[in-house]
Amino acid sequence: MANDIDTYTGLWINWSHGFIQGATLTLPQKQAGLLSAFLALFVSFAGGLFWRMLSFVLHQANTTEPSSARDALHHQRQVILRNSGTSPAGATWALLKLPIGQRDKSMPTWALLRCLPLALLAALTLALFGVAGLFTSAVSKAPGNSTIIVGPYCGGYQERNGSELKDQASKYLADTLEAATYVQQCYRQSASQLDCGKHVRSAFSFAMDSDAACPFPPEICYNKTNSAISMDTGLLNSHVDFGINAPPKNRILLRRVATCAPLRGILSTRVNESVLGEALPLDTLYVYAGARPGLFQNYTFSYVTRSKFDGFRNYALRTVAAFSFENSTNWTPSPLLRRSDAEVTLMMLNQNGVAHTAPSNDLWIQATLRPKELEETNISLWTSEYDASLLGCIDQYQVCKPSMANSLQTCTNLTSALDTMLEAGRPSFHFNAHQLSTVARLFDKYWLRTMYQTIYGRGGAALNANSRLYDGQQLPLPSNQWQKEVSIWFSTCLAKDQAWAEEWSTMPRNLPIQLNQKNSPFDSNYPTDATLRIQCSNQLVRDAGRHQNFSVLGIGLILGLGGLIIVVGLTIDVAVGFLRPQKSRFRKDEWEMEEVLALHIAAYAGLGLWDDSSTNELPPSTVFKKETMRTEH
Repeated sequence: MANDIDTYTGLWINWSHGFIQGATLTLPQKQAGLLSAFLALFVSFAGGLFWRMLSFVLHQANTTEPSSARDALHHQRQVILRNSGTSPAGATWALLKLPIGQRDKSMPTWALLRCLPLALLAALTLALFGVAGLFTSAVSKAPGNSTIIVGPYCGGYQERNGSELKDQASKYLADTLEAATYVQQCYRQSASQLDCGKHVRSAFSFAMDSDAACPFPPEICYNKTNSAISMDTGLLNSHVDFGINAPPKNRILLRRVATCAPLRGILSTRVNESVLGEALPLDTLYVYAGARPGLFQNYTFSYVTRSKFDGFRNYALRTVAAFSFENSTNWTPSPLLRRSDAEVTLMMLNQNGVAHTAPSNDLWIQATLRPKELEETNISLWTSEYDASLLGCIDQYQVCKPSMANSLQTCTNLTSALDTMLEAGRPSFHFNAHQLSTVARLFDKYWLRTMYQTIYGRGGAALNANSRLYDGQQLPLPSNQWQKEVSIWFSTCLAKDQAWAEEWSTMPRNLPIQLNQKNSPFDSNYPTDATLRIQCSNQLVRDAGRHQNFSVLGIGLILGLGGLIIVVGLTIDVAVGFLRPQKSRFRKDEWEMEEVLALHIAAYAGLGLWDDSSTNELPPSTVFKKETMRTEH
């Protein structure tokens, strides 16, 4: 299934850098290598034409009138400038050798000083364009490694009518386990970018307040008021954090807050349901924190207390939730737990006889009771004095419209998911269609990313304390273990949010049966709204090295400036010669006469040997050396 998700190749706008600088070309590595090589060669070629242009200017500046005679060194420099062509390296070497061959050996230093500036100028041209060729790689570094991913089933999924929760549970549980694994790898300080580099943001950070106000009435909270922990993401940017590629005016800010607290004082009763009476006590503990209409129960949880003596010795964790989007049949909270401004989750922990090797003063995973049968021994083990421990959490959300040049930041209240979406849709907030689509997308199936769904289906396996549980014996736990547990669950919620942003725009993952198949519990949910469809091809991820980005602006500057240099370098002598006035025609004439072929003709003609007819043959150029030796003697 993952093979159906592709990286978009071609031109697109990365709004992280704006419309101009964000124009990006994405190519597979093979084609990217060819483009990089072409750009380097193109710059090198442009450098050669730049030297041709520069040498023309120098030649013309040093050209003298026919009546003004100069020494041989001057004219030889002119010939080198005229015929060095597109090779600044060749010009450098020729100009450095020129003083050595002078007949006047009494003035070698003066000859060198006359040639050295031109040689250095040619060398500088060579060096500058050589370095420029190396720096063409910057056009692939400036855009970063963010790419666009696309898939066959944008829009997420919908549960098929008639499908049951047991058919859907496989995906829900797999999503949770995948997110929990990602949290273990990436939501820690020593996280490896190699393992955590797939999202635009490796992890969402959040602030923790371990002395927060209890989200429920004081009579059921420990310490009455400040016994809770609050976790707050702050404002997450839909583009920067979730990778929904959009210009600033179309972005939103999303805030998530979860607050949890251990609870006590909730009504519970113990009932003996043993058919054998006191001979085999099978007391059942019932917790009355609200009815569960879907199960036809007037209680919330039940627990057979005999379980702690059955040798199971492992944690059991059960959870219920009340969501704002519907009158849920899952659980109807009692008035003490009811919140109209939040999604509410209640958890019951049963330790089932787990023996702690050290007392635990944790408010939720408590173990301070030493069994009577161990009092006369040297065995140091402790168990919980409670059959059940309760923990309550609320999930709250807030959406903001980012501040722009002509408007201030506006935010909804920190409230439930449903009220957040309804508030964002009010005309007074002035969210545009793209922003509202982003809100709808991020809140789609939000209940699967709450504290409830992070635990549901995993039971006691959701506890981090299990990592220190050995054969029913719990190694020492810190006194704030419950806070560590809920912070990990909240991190898992955030990891799910990260995964959902990409899943929505590509295709559902972790499906038991392929989407839209006959027995699949899920169908595709391609968006009908035009603004949502735009987001199908605008999801950013970090590329794993299979593709490379190029700055279109950088490529344009290289091709534009380089092309201009090439055109000017190829045509400057013709254009200037055509436009030159009659009084300076001698400069054009000298440029033409000092061209290598013109000098070749002049040399043969000087010996009376030149004949360009095809029927006559000419001696090789060694004849000039013989003639030179004859005249010297």
